[in-house]
Amino acid sequence: MRPNLAQLMHEIEVKKIFKRNGKDVRLKILAALLYFFGLSLRKASQFMSIFQEMSYESVRTYYHRLKEVIKPPEKRGGGL
Repeated sequence: MRPNLAQLMHEIEVKKIFKRNGKDVRLKILAALLYFFGLSLRKASQFMSIFQEMSYESVRTYYHRLKEVIKPPEKRGGGL
């Protein structure tokens, strides 16, 4: 079963990953997920600036904090 956004937010709140919440936690998660799924740091920050001003360094920080919660999919060996 794949986790949904509500489960992800609950796990982040339980682990207390973000100590200061000056920005909306959902925006921090979205920025980290954009980078996680392949958008560059600068493009993710430009996209997030539509909602709230966010630097690419902030996106990088959010990603590294969430890295333990959002794990990349395991690569399957297609070889012998």
